[in-house]
Amino acid sequence: MKIAVLTSRFPFPLEKGDKLRLYHQIQGLYQAGHEIGLFALSEHAVAQGDREVVGRWCRGGMHVYAQPARQCMRNLAAGWPRGLPLQVAYFFREKLAPAIQQDLRTFDPDVVYCQLIRMAPYVLDWPGPKALDYMDAFSGIMRKRAFAAHPLLQPFWKAETRRLRRYEREVFSAFDGHTIISRRDKMDIAHPASETISVVPNGVNTSFFKPFPAENAPFEIAFIGNMGYHPNVVAGRWLVEHLLPRLQRKYPGIRLLLAGARPARSILRLASAAVKVSGWVPDIREAYQQGQIFIAPLFHGGGQQNKILEAMAMERPCITTSHVNEAIGGRHRKELLIADHEEAFTQQVAFLLEHPEIAAEIGRRARRFVEERFSWSASNRKLEALLAGLVHSGKPETPTTKK
Repeated sequence: MKIAVLTSRFPFPLEKGDKLRLYHQIQGLYQAGHEIGLFALSEHAVAQGDREVVGRWCRGGMHVYAQPARQCMRNLAAGWPRGLPLQVAYFFREKLAPAIQQDLRTFDPDVVYCQLIRMAPYVLDWPGPKALDYMDAFSGIMRKRAFAAHPLLQPFWKAETRRLRRYEREVFSAFDGHTIISRRDKMDIAHPASETISVVPNGVNTSFFKPFPAENAPFEIAFIGNMGYHPNVVAGRWLVEHLLPRLQRKYPGIRLLLAGARPARSILRLASAAVKVSGWVPDIREAYQQGQIFIAPLFHGGGQQNKILEAMAMERPCITTSHVNEAIGGRHRKELLIADHEEAFTQQVAFLLEHPEIAAEIGRRARRFVEERFSWSASNRKLEALLAGLVHSGKPETPTTKK
């Protein structure tokens, strides 16, 4: 198959969940013998090294369309009055659509694979077979954010929630196939046929994410992720402002590591003798290895938390919320530990610190769990089968231009 892949971000480096997902999907589809053409927006110039990494899998070529931040703000100003959600308006530039459509016609794909509703406006009237990867139900994420927002901001986020919910429903019928990352997200898509959406979870590269030789971890607890992403910022602040003081009363010397790309200013201000904010880490495995316990107090957000699965593959005992575990399916005190409030998190951290043998066994079971349930090969086979089914259902002979 010739597969055109549309994305709102160039899929490398792998510091964001959507980039991680798409990179491994492109790689898997290439290895299965398909010709990939990449059509990606980018707010920044793409480094030559990054182009070379992704280019290995894109025999059909790569098209990168510059969308600097100032242009994205103009996109917002044009899209919001038209009723587009911010998540869509930010990335949609009407004048860019003809160029993308022309490049698609030149590539002449058997099927178009569109990652996220952000890119949907560029191909709503594309006449050939096409699939939409919702990945996450943005409306569900925004609804939770609105609920937790400051009262003055709640009307704004509620309005964005309504727009997202409506847009997710409206674009559904424009695509022939649909994928999403978890069943929980699938339930948030407000369309009568949402049950037909295929759940295609992320995988974990367990040959890369594997435990290092035994060494002392300098931090008792660690949280790792994109530290500019709102749910991660909220989690990092909660750890320092709420959980850490409770733990320090029992373990005065306890230390916390916050690691990950683009830390927000509010995260940088949390640094202290007890808290290290590392920022970008070239080899993220080293950050996982530096924490005895991986802790992810994520009460909002959606999708599948890759960082939990990566930490589990590294044999780190993990504590997270039941909200996050809905997309993972681990068993409490078997493959991971579950906590939903300060006292529960405090108890689970104490349990692991005071029972290192049990903590180590939970880590070992966690890795086996990831190996058995979250492989990229299995997820990519499911995606490949869906795309092949769309191609076999028929393709119009003559693509038309965008209206």
